[in-house]
Amino acid sequence: WPGLPFMMALDPRCKLTVPKYNPPRTWTPKGTVGMGGASTSIYPDRLPGGYQIFGIIPVPIWDTKKSFPVFENNICLFQPGDRVKFIPTTYEEFEHVSKKVKDGTYDYNIVEYQKFSVKNYKKWLIIDDFYFKSAYIQLFVFENRGGLFEPVILNPFVKVYKVKK
Repeated sequence: WPGLPFMMALDPRCKLTVPKYNPPRTWTPKGTVGMGGASTSIYPDRLPGGYQIFGIIPVPIWDTKKSFPVFENNICLFQPGDRVKFIPTTYEEFEHVSKKVKDGTYDYNIVEYQKFSVKNYKKWLIIDDFYFKSAYIQLFVFENRGGLFEPVILNPFVKVYKVKK
């Protein structure tokens, strides 16, 4: 579908996979955030869909009328390489933003970030994978040291924080 972004987790440790509905829904509300397979997407309009629903956003990501300045050069909010961060909100905040969108006064929170480099990303994946596996092995060995503990299998989604050198 035009305007339907397919997003993937950049950090492979955060990647989730869920089944799609079969058959899909005949319609999904505009702004619905869903997941199918390993892809996350935001429905730009009321559309049929089979993604598992886990949220909704109040702001348009597709605007053929170009109602907001952010759509001046393109009717799609997202471009290839953009990164999206979902922020939890209260019902009151959601309603407040919805009203601002409806009256045309909403100001999109877009942060210019460094350019995405596939080369650097691939390098990071190799380095991070090495450290993650090292931490996994070290924790596994620590738990078994001296034969005092039963083997422990760690959850592969455990976040491992490393000190910068």
